[in-house]
Amino acid sequence: MFAEDNDTKSRSLAYGVESMGSSCNISAFNFKNNHPNIITVNGADAEEYRQTQGRCTLNITVTDHFGLSNWTIVNITIIDENEYYPTIIPVDNVVTINDNTNVLSVILNVSATDSDLTEGQCLFFLHDSSGMFYIDELTGLVHLKQTVQNAEPKYNITVVVVDSGSPPLESNKTYIINVTDVNEKPQLDPISSPIYVQQFSSAGLFLFAAKATDPDRDVQNKNLTFSISQNGNLSIAIDPMSGNVSLTGEAKSSGNFTYQITVTDGGGLNDVMNVTVIVPNIKKETVNVTVLENSVGTIYKFSFTKVEQYTLEPSFDSSRCSIDNQVRNYLSFELLIQLKNLAL
Repeated sequence: MFAEDNDTKSRSLAYGVESMGSSCNISAFNFKNNHPNIITVNGADAEEYRQTQGRCTLNITVTDHFGLSNWTIVNITIIDENEYYPTIIPVDNVVTINDNTNVLSVILNVSATDSDLTEGQCLFFLHDSSGMFYIDELTGLVHLKQTVQNAEPKYNITVVVVDSGSPPLESNKTYIINVTDVNEKPQLDPISSPIYVQQFSSAGLFLFAAKATDPDRDVQNKNLTFSISQNGNLSIAIDPMSGNVSLTGEAKSSGNFTYQITVTDGGGLNDVMNVTVIVPNIKKETVNVTVLENSVGTIYKFSFTKVEQYTLEPSFDSSRCSIDNQVRNYLSFELLIQLKNLAL
């Protein structure tokens, strides 16, 4: 910047800076020691002129000793420097999802702002030691990569945002992903049915045990309770905690009895299964056999049809007798009474 006056030496001229309208903050510009060639900048910030893309217009005036003046217009362009770190949004760092959230679902939408004039495009990166999540580096959308069903209750992930400045600046934020356990129904283990019970068995006889599993992680949801329907002809009960099923009365009646077992979890979901209990009809027959002293071997043979269960009740020392059977054509049974060591 240079000015001359035919009446006054240049050094006696006074220089001034004015803003054209409101485009420039004139406090940021001045002449150093009234030197015409040096305009100094006092903290001019490109971001202050965001609407004009860092440009403003100055009106430079020069005034002589007698108060006469002249002016010229100077267009100023402030080159932006990368000085502001990206700001990550959202600010809240706690996210809650259900454990039945579908894989590939968006669980978090991360965005960023940059106060620099030429902020450009920010890129997003994810630090996730669990490998359960991934982020789209252009959009900032965080997706579920693997199922979290019945897995860990909480995960920590760190989002890193890098701006496009030179050199680039980055910010990071750690998010806590809380996983809510959604109740799932329990499942009864298979039971080998039918269950055979000897007629006239006494109350308290253990019959079988119902077992079940529950995939839930929540302790309350995993709390299982067993119940069983009743049949008036055969009274049985189930322990609600262990699932053990026992007779509660003498098995007087023979026949086939069907019961429904139910297991219910702490959240109210259940599974049911039907179990059949068979009480065969017992027929007793008295057999009188005459044998020679010191005889050994088969002393009597019975033939039955569709007999499920039988026992030998000798009137003498049972250690001296035994029973044996053979299946015939899958329908008939032969009962052989063996004399083991009869010394009368």
